[in-house]
Amino acid sequence: MKSICLLFLLIPAFTFAASQKYLANVEKKLDSLFSTEIPDTAVLKAVRIVTEDDSLSSEETEHFYAKKIFPFIEKKKANVSHLMLAVAYRSRALTVSKFGEIEEHRKYMEMAYNHILKVGDTGYQELRQKGAVCYSYASMQLFFGDIAKAHKVFYQAIRAAEKIKDYNKVMESFYALAIYYTQVKDTKRLDNILADIREIFRKADGDVPPRAYYSWYSVATARYALDTDRPEMRDSALLYSRKSLDIVEKYGPELERGTANFAWNYYNHALFFIEKPYVNEDSASYYLEKARRVPQRLAMHAREVELNVRCAYATLYKSQGHYPKAIKVFKDALRMMDADTINNGIRQERLDAYENIVSMDSALGNYKEALAYQQKIIDYHQKVYDSELARQLDEISTKFGVEKKNLELQNLKEREEQRTVILRLLIGSLVAAVVILVFVVWIYILHRRRLQDRLYQSALESEMNLQELETVKSQYSDLKDSLESRQVLRNFEVAVEKMKSVVMAARLDPAVRDEYIQKLSTLNLVAFERQFATSISRMTQMDIKYILCFYLEFEARDIATIFSVEPASVYTVRYRLRKKFRDNPSFQFLMK
Repeated sequence: MKSICLLFLLIPAFTFAASQKYLANVEKKLDSLFSTEIPDTAVLKAVRIVTEDDSLSSEETEHFYAKKIFPFIEKKKANVSHLMLAVAYRSRALTVSKFGEIEEHRKYMEMAYNHILKVGDTGYQELRQKGAVCYSYASMQLFFGDIAKAHKVFYQAIRAAEKIKDYNKVMESFYALAIYYTQVKDTKRLDNILADIREIFRKADGDVPPRAYYSWYSVATARYALDTDRPEMRDSALLYSRKSLDIVEKYGPELERGTANFAWNYYNHALFFIEKPYVNEDSASYYLEKARRVPQRLAMHAREVELNVRCAYATLYKSQGHYPKAIKVFKDALRMMDADTINNGIRQERLDAYENIVSMDSALGNYKEALAYQQKIIDYHQKVYDSELARQLDEISTKFGVEKKNLELQNLKEREEQRTVILRLLIGSLVAAVVILVFVVWIYILHRRRLQDRLYQSALESEMNLQELETVKSQYSDLKDSLESRQVLRNFEVAVEKMKSVVMAARLDPAVRDEYIQKLSTLNLVAFERQFATSISRMTQMDIKYILCFYLEFEARDIATIFSVEPASVYTVRYRLRKKFRDNPSFQFLMK
């Protein structure tokens, strides 16, 4: 017992020692990179080492950023490109956000965005990283409440991703834009986003990854769910919601590598079962609890999911007529919202909670309480929803649309210029071809008589050469057949010798073994080769060995012993050979 207790006491010490050793190995890798690679390559590889290693915690990753990677960047900053600086700052921002360092996250994302703006749009990697940095930066601005800037940067991410056909990033950006429009119930802009998404899919001709379909179905679900007064729209929303869940369940691990959050898909599906006349507590609870169980990368995302799930349960209780219980849950959720002073993504949930409390307090006769929450609705609506923001968003959307049209016109102009150049080249080629053709005809006419004279001589020489060629060809064919026959015969001789060795080594009755050796020794190989000549090219070495056994009528159990297989396998081989060579009547002996 004492030994067991001592072992359990030593386990943490061993674990700590192993962890320290692993961290030391990572540190050595980084030091080796920084001493051997050029700065750009060293930074890129170092970022990959610390971010793609699942064994490192977020705190340990940040430790390597602070103690190793960024000191190296500061030292070699003049030789590190803006692209690599943007990659490093974005990766560090995402790392610190995982353990709640919101201001640090904001600082590093600002630096990443400033560096990526200095990168050109000339290469695949530049555009790919620009799409990734702009997407992360816009998501951060959306979280902090700078809606206009977030939308502007999302469109930058979309433009960069479209140029390299990164449909995942395009769809994720449209999805993020749709989140805000869903919160303010702006169906017009949601319709525009759906139209843009369908246009992207049309251009891609269906060659898009599952994550892009996931974003499309999620946006469509959010859009059609807003038309609560139209049953056919509810059916469409339910259809797209089910499609998004099918994608989640089929491609879950692949989607997790992106920005997808499955909790919202389960949550949105649960909403179809919490309001009259479609109340179904079992279905609603099933999907809400699945939403709760989805692991979240960031604590703030987990809080947002939790308060939304609570609001959904409160709405369910309201639909069931349990007003006091629903009011209590709504107020609990509001307290969670009050504690989260940073997240901008909960504005619609707050207003929905206020409106539900007002309606239930009014029904219960609590008019004073209802009036207080009605005033909160008015105050909060004036604070959050302003016409200036709507105007800015219209300008951003219009600007993006104009840029998109200008780009399409520029592409059309370039294609028209290319067609003009091609047409001119084609006309020039045709003229040159006509000149060459006339010259060839003239040469032909000029030399026609001389060619006719030489034609007869050539024909005579050709006939003589043809006869000589036929003779050589016949000799070659005879020689080839002779060589092939000798080679095949040699193959059979080798196979027979190998079979003798195998039979001698097998654990057979001595009399039976001698009988089999006698049969192999007296086999007429020439006759055997002629009999199976048409099928020799299709035989493997093992085919030849088994055919010898069956041809010389070895017993099945002895064949199994010779080849160290089960007796049933011998019949399987016989059936396979019978099927393989069924078109050759020489294999009739396999039918026995």
